[in-house]
Amino acid sequence: MCPGLMMLLAHMNSEVVASVVKFVENFFRSGTDNQIQVLHGNQVLQRLLNILNNHDNRPLLLRSVCRAIANIVSYRSSQIQRMVDAAIFPPIIQIAINQEVDDIKYEAIYAISSAARRGSQDQIRYLVGQGSIEALSLGLLCEGYTRRTSCFQGLLNILRVGEVDKVDGVNPYTEMVTNSGGLARIKSQMDDPDVGEIARKMLRLCWPGEL
Repeated sequence: MCPGLMMLLAHMNSEVVASVVKFVENFFRSGTDNQIQVLHGNQVLQRLLNILNNHDNRPLLLRSVCRAIANIVSYRSSQIQRMVDAAIFPPIIQIAINQEVDDIKYEAIYAISSAARRGSQDQIRYLVGQGSIEALSLGLLCEGYTRRTSCFQGLLNILRVGEVDKVDGVNPYTEMVTNSGGLARIKSQMDDPDVGEIARKMLRLCWPGEL
């Protein structure tokens, strides 16, 4: 059944593909390790990557794949390295930065923030190298408690890795956050009931003079 199902990810009907993507997402959530390995054996990530790179302006597909990636990472952080190896994140980051349709943009940002929240230090360094700071900085003002909080938490994790990687006492990621507009967005939400505590924590960590 699995090879035939994976072939449907190349179907011309967007609703068919979106349904299969949702099935894949649920399989990652509830399947056993052996069952998930079957998905990988049938190149599921490569097929999702193909959708990201060749979506032909089909917004339903982009939204479905970005949401699935975010949820898969949330269910199983062990899949982050698989996604790094499959080069899933670079196109998602570009979608987050360049996409004009807000709901697609914010699904992509949520996928990045989920990985930044749960990734290892090396995985976070990889995400930064691909442009994730700009994407997450854009998401600091997005609507929805879950998405916005996820962006703050993901960016905080990135800054913590930057503290480990200080050069001459300077966190290499603070300037990147500032230049992407992230610092201004963090400061503007210091008193926000949802993310104010995280915002102040970020400022104490990297910009104590801004408090």
